[in-house]
Amino acid sequence: MEGVNNLLVGLDAKLLDVLEVIENAKFLGLPKGLAIVVNDEGQLIGTVTDGDIRRIILEGRQLDKVVSEFMQTDPICFEDTLSIQEINSLLPI
Repeated sequence: MEGVNNLLVGLDAKLLDVLEVIENAKFLGLPKGLAIVVNDEGQLIGTVTDGDIRRIILEGRQLDKVVSEFMQTDPICFEDTLSIQEINSLLPI
C-alpha cells in the first residue's frame, strides 16, 4: 500500500503525535484508526488504535505518555497477498 510509511511511529512518539498520525491517515487514503509502532530497524513491534487512545483519555491518564507505555504489543498480522475477504475469514470473532 502506497504511503503506509505515514502510519509508522517510533517508540518515543508521544500520544498526541500518534493521534495526529491516525487523524491524517484518512486524508492520505490509508487505513483509518491505526498507527503502526516500529523499532529503529523498521520492524513491527506494536500498534495503537483510536480506541486505545480513547481508553487512555477516559482513564484520565496523562497525554504526554510515550507510545511504548500504551501500545498493543500483540497485533494480528497477515501476509500481504491475502484478500480482504480472506483476512476477514481468519479474524477472531
